[in-house]
Amino acid sequence: MAEDVTKLPRWAQTRIESAERNVEHWKGLALQVSEGQSDTLVRSFMEERFLPAGSTVDFGVVVTEHANGHVSRRGVSCSWRDEGGVGQLYVNGGSDMLFVRPQAQNALWIMKAPR
Repeated sequence: MAEDVTKLPRWAQTRIESAERNVEHWKGLALQVSEGQSDTLVRSFMEERFLPAGSTVDFGVVVTEHANGHVSRRGVSCSWRDEGGVGQLYVNGGSDMLFVRPQAQNALWIMKAPR
């Protein structure tokens, strides 16, 4: 552990240790994915990272916690599929309408309708 948690109750220490193990586990899996094993590359500023093949990426996610304990998420989900050698980008706007605006022969904008 990075910080001294020995003064915390044992249940809290156990929970922190478990969370740290989970973080290390998922970091390890993420770093194992290489270009040959993935079809999804994430670029964030100067960093690039491959995600496992078939990953779905969510953008503009808004999380709402309701009084009954239910948690809902709204956003736009995107995934890449290769079916029979034909690459397909799947975009799902959830309950929002999506509009497609061609930009060029090889580029387009997908916009979410304002609510």
